[in-house]
Amino acid sequence: MTLYARATKAPNNKDVLLVDIGSRRDDVVRLIEEVSKLHNWTLFHSYSDRLPNDHRFEPNLRKRLTRRWKEVPLVRGIYRSLLRKFLKKRDRAYRMQLRALLGPLVEGSSSILLHAHTETYMRGPFLEEFPKADLTFFEHGQGDYIHILRGKEPLGPLRALFAEPYKTFLASRRIPSDWVLPLNVSENFPTLASQLLDLHRRGNTQIIQNDGKPLVYILLEALDMYEVPTAFWGAYIEHIVNALPHPLQFHFILKPHPSQSTLSLKFTDTRCKELGLSYTLMDNIADTSIAAEIDFAQYAANTRHVFCLVSSACFYLSQLYRSTRTEFHYSTEFMEKWIGSAPPQFKRLFAEMKPLIKEVLAERCVPY
Repeated sequence: MTLYARATKAPNNKDVLLVDIGSRRDDVVRLIEEVSKLHNWTLFHSYSDRLPNDHRFEPNLRKRLTRRWKEVPLVRGIYRSLLRKFLKKRDRAYRMQLRALLGPLVEGSSSILLHAHTETYMRGPFLEEFPKADLTFFEHGQGDYIHILRGKEPLGPLRALFAEPYKTFLASRRIPSDWVLPLNVSENFPTLASQLLDLHRRGNTQIIQNDGKPLVYILLEALDMYEVPTAFWGAYIEHIVNALPHPLQFHFILKPHPSQSTLSLKFTDTRCKELGLSYTLMDNIADTSIAAEIDFAQYAANTRHVFCLVSSACFYLSQLYRSTRTEFHYSTEFMEKWIGSAPPQFKRLFAEMKPLIKEVLAERCVPY
């Protein structure tokens, strides 16, 4: 969004950056605040609930049971009715906040344009408060390519990094695609990433000791919501090692997801030790909070392979770091073997993601 705002800045624009509601670790919110300094925003405001950096995201028993109960036919209707009442009351409060925050800025404006992700909650209260605003969706991850469609009708125009393969994907399903727009930015993403790292690091970072070995960059994923068994985490590392002809010649960098559970990292670390790998598991909160697309800038030149299962970051890296000698790998088939006990809504999500990954996002990636 920073690159896009820079590329489209006009003299009379008032660029406003709003961070959606949600629970985020303090370091993640701080990183967003740092990014906001790279563009001359008229206003920056975050609706995030800041959590302590040691907050654990794995679902507790109550959360796991709730995810299943609310899908039960009899309970589903009651749950949704209660939820609608709660959201209606909360939206009124958000509209009042937006009126106070943005009212003075939009007064006298000839137009208001909202760029939003498909799953952004504040989009609803914003458009209720400013009904004449034009809406354009701005992609955030692979979910946006799914959630932008309501059946065969789009929610609105979408600016997308994978615009061309997505148009082909839609055409094969006889869905018009003239609403898919390219995400044109005039600056080099790795350069911006390096600027962000310089702004963020200030000497407080984990040093990678790789003894001159080429690197393998592994994207660890926040899959606790799929309720995978504990054996999954070690098996994932084995699956990667088995895909490499000479794994001991590499140094492995394991990049956790900011919302990943502590237990999943423990099992991953244990299996790496058992396999005798040369590796670094990032456990510095200041590092794990950084988006992989930014973090990768410092390793790109020496990285030969990037591995993921279905992480959006892997597909974005394959597009944003085209000049490297890196090979990018994904594995929907391996993941599918381990999510048999997932709640129904997450199984449905995976079923929607799979063709999208293969036909759109994995344009420069190979399965393993």
